[in-house]
Amino acid sequence: MQQHSEIVWNEIVAGAFQEYPIFVLHAPCRRARVTRFHRQPGLELHFSHSGRGSFHLENRVLPLVGRHVVILGGSQPHQVFADVTSGYKRTVVCIDTPVVEMVRSFFPDGQTPEFLRTGSASEAVVPWSLWRRLSGYLAHIHDEYRGRERGWEQSIFASVVQLIVLLERVRVNPIKEERPEDLVSRCLDVIESHLDSDINAEILARLLNVSPKHLSRVFNRAVGCGIRHYLKRRRIEVAKRMLLDDREVSVQEIAFLCGFKALSHFCRSFRELTGTTPTQFRQPERGD
Repeated sequence: MQQHSEIVWNEIVAGAFQEYPIFVLHAPCRRARVTRFHRQPGLELHFSHSGRGSFHLENRVLPLVGRHVVILGGSQPHQVFADVTSGYKRTVVCIDTPVVEMVRSFFPDGQTPEFLRTGSASEAVVPWSLWRRLSGYLAHIHDEYRGRERGWEQSIFASVVQLIVLLERVRVNPIKEERPEDLVSRCLDVIESHLDSDINAEILARLLNVSPKHLSRVFNRAVGCGIRHYLKRRRIEVAKRMLLDDREVSVQEIAFLCGFKALSHFCRSFRELTGTTPTQFRQPERGD
């Protein structure tokens, strides 16, 4: 993940709060990298309508799909990526701290939703039965925010309260940090199922919805070597078994089946790790 020195302050949201304490962004994502790792004041409600993306926190990456909501205090560093080929669409509603406190006051003591009370990162998948109503409020908020006809501020505030009430009815789960061992276990499973394909650390990170830097650091710490070296070692281990068990299969075909693009690369890697060539390894020892 990115370090704190790379986290930027969201000037757009903070500047918009100077005019009105609720900021709305409602548009399809047209770039693969939507935002830099950033933070801002207040509370953020991030609604995914359709398509695919990923929501990056400091210690977790969440896959984004339709009807998925991420809720977090804006002071928590975060970043959003979108798969533009999937037609990813979202609505972001940012609420400044004074308005958050005002909405809290509407709930009786002991009944304030935890995500509203603490601002801790949470997520939920909204049932279809509520999503249609929720989408209607989001569209209304966006229209009022863009049109700014008389009374738009009060209209948006009322709709935001409705959003909070609907989210309070949904099962909202706190986002917990994924244990490093769980991430490594998932990574090893993906590697085993993709040994015959052109896979690397960047592709693995994308499949696992984490950043390449974070995955490489956690993997190296747990396994004792980098992903590139581990991939090469596992491919050669599989190749050794195939060379002995499937003698009718050519060395070149085994190279391709083990994920090597070129025979020369396979032979070079094989000698590097075994001290011999694939052909010599396959030959029976003298005296057999």
